[in-house]
Amino acid sequence: MNEAPSPNRRVWRPDPEPIPVPVAFIVAVGCGGWLLALSATLAVPQWHSGERAWWFSSALIGLVLGAIGYVWARWRLR
Repeated sequence: MNEAPSPNRRVWRPDPEPIPVPVAFIVAVGCGGWLLALSATLAVPQWHSGERAWWFSSALIGLVLGAIGYVWARWRLR
């Protein structure tokens, strides 16, 4: 007597192979975005003073973390 599989029962399948992506390029594009945001906050004085003072810090931290990610991505490719 064969029973139909339960809809909640999971059938095991092997994991698919990872898709190769250009990680260093993607991180570099993100760093470019943070650099653009940093430049914009420095160019417009109202964007880095008063209540928006944290905008400059966020862009700077994003750029620094992106640079660390870029170094890591290049190191990983070796």
